[in-house]
Amino acid sequence: MDVQKAPTLDRRVIAAAAPILRKLVDEVADNRAAVIFSDSSGAIVESLGDKAVLRALDRAGAAPGHLLAEAAAGTNGIGTALHAGCGIQVVGAEHFIEAFQMFSCTCFPVRDPFTGEICASLDVTVRAIDHRPDIYEYVRTAAREIEESLHALLIADQMSLIQHYLAITTQGDVAVLATNGETIVANRRALNLLQGMDREIVINRLFAEGSRPDVGEIVELETRGALKLIVRIQRVVDEYGKRGVVAILEPHIKLGKATTAMPASATPPLPELIGRSPAFVAAVAKARRSASEPGLLLIAGEPGTGKATLAITVGAQSALTMTVVDAITGITQTYPASPSGHQNVSSSSRLQYAVTVILRLENLREEDVASCPALKKALQKEGLVIATTRSPSRILPALRKAASAVICLPRLEERTDDIPRLAQWYLLNRQRRLTIDQDALALLQRMNYEENVRSLFSVLEAAAEKARGFRVTRDDIIAVVGDNVPTRRGMIEELSVRAVRDALAMTGGNRSAAARVLGISRATLYRWLKHFGEDLGAAPAP
Repeated sequence: MDVQKAPTLDRRVIAAAAPILRKLVDEVADNRAAVIFSDSSGAIVESLGDKAVLRALDRAGAAPGHLLAEAAAGTNGIGTALHAGCGIQVVGAEHFIEAFQMFSCTCFPVRDPFTGEICASLDVTVRAIDHRPDIYEYVRTAAREIEESLHALLIADQMSLIQHYLAITTQGDVAVLATNGETIVANRRALNLLQGMDREIVINRLFAEGSRPDVGEIVELETRGALKLIVRIQRVVDEYGKRGVVAILEPHIKLGKATTAMPASATPPLPELIGRSPAFVAAVAKARRSASEPGLLLIAGEPGTGKATLAITVGAQSALTMTVVDAITGITQTYPASPSGHQNVSSSSRLQYAVTVILRLENLREEDVASCPALKKALQKEGLVIATTRSPSRILPALRKAASAVICLPRLEERTDDIPRLAQWYLLNRQRRLTIDQDALALLQRMNYEENVRSLFSVLEAAAEKARGFRVTRDDIIAVVGDNVPTRRGMIEELSVRAVRDALAMTGGNRSAAARVLGISRATLYRWLKHFGEDLGAAPAP
């Protein structure tokens, strides 16, 4: 089937690929090869190399402007590599279209270094009689070089956006946001303001307005709520035609028919904690509500679940001053305002007394309580103490009984949907900033973490040290944890192991009797024994 389609490829990708394509043509010249570059749909953008092979490809329907997606051309190097998302070789009769069966095609997808999505493909085609397996390495290396070159171009693009952003921020104490649709740069005032609005709606509208050539200097954006923004826009256009926008945000709030200006500092949100799972969001919301009143607030959870982060964050937003005490080391630190990295809020929204955060309250003794003025005030509802503990049952009974609220943070295995966000946040906030591919994220979501987020970050740090390029891959993760990746066993599997173990113990190891007790066939029991043999402490079934 001969299908034609005009290729669509970002000019940055073309610029990043051009010198590498020419170099690859020289490297495979002795193989009488053609180098083919296509967009993410499989539409051929450019073909270079041996003229005889190019003429044969043209006659077969594989010239620039032709579509080689699997849906259009069946199994072929370009279409199959894009469909599978990995490098592939299709040789001779493996091609679906008969005209392609005279060729051997080796293709690798090219991924956007920031989003991880496929943006192009790189293929080297030779005649089937000239097939060589080592061409696979040439193509893989060249595809990675294109990704690295594209990464450098995108970094330059981000820097251009940042420079425009900095030029605006020097004009005064204003809320400034810059975006090109992919990257967002904002100062604290802008973030503080957008927390109280439909953030995604505002950012999407800003980029859409700033991308239109007929837009005026000032636009008015309104969300689903009562707030609206008057936005002064400065458009940014780079050498590749990529549009962006730098905007000064002036917040307003509706009061009947009139509109009155409202300072950005009047919308004081909590700093965003990383996680959107229902259990985690509910715990954060409960902590926020409970910290608005005096008393003793307990935050419980296993090591690495984020107890201290939540306690300090809530404390910094709840009062004019905050004291953090470590119950083990005795180290005390007082913050006259919110800690660095947290957003400032207006004094009218804070409690008019100091907040004390006690880390590891389970180590507090009776005599320590007697000598702690903050605890005494909290128990008398005259002050606020936020304390962390592994388990509420491990603290002094009097304190446990007096607690006004207890928040239990979920284990990481109970919020695996948050693992990609945590991983990406950690890698982007290291001194050497990295991204992570989807295969690595999928593997991280299946792993077991004894110390929750702390263990996750340890794995990521070790993998980042092993990463050769700008992205952490699945291979980097395996290099850290080994081939026997410690994975979580699902609840059903856990219950199955327990049931089989109990049945075998009840029947003295008689497998036929155990199968009857479980209400399953002997064949099913044998399959379970084979699968769970190591967990059951028994030899797998023969």
